[in-house]
Amino acid sequence: MTANSFMSQQQLGKIYSNICKKEVFIHTQTVKESGTQITLQLAGRYIDKKKADLIWHGNDYLVSFNVDYKGKIGIGGFGWAMDIFDVFKTWDSFKGFLNKHMNKFDGYDEEQYGQLCLF
Repeated sequence: MTANSFMSQQQLGKIYSNICKKEVFIHTQTVKESGTQITLQLAGRYIDKKKADLIWHGNDYLVSFNVDYKGKIGIGGFGWAMDIFDVFKTWDSFKGFLNKHMNKFDGYDEEQYGQLCLF
């Protein structure tokens, strides 16, 4: 599985459009492959203004990034919220971001262009 397994470039464009408009959205994709299941969820949401002022420098619109994993190394995941959205601007920046955080899971591969597969 690769970044393309979780999202297309068109879907990322729509998500970035939602983010720019500060719209509420949820994108969830589960991929099962070779005994591994990974679920990626991106969600745009608003938080309480008091928390925004206290924690997020006044930014009340956040995008959460959550990953759930079930596979050979166990069950787990990670997640966080962001108030800076540059990572969603282009496919290459998002793919690099995803590759950086997902490469720890078995079954996830970075796409390598220019390589020849003989299988």
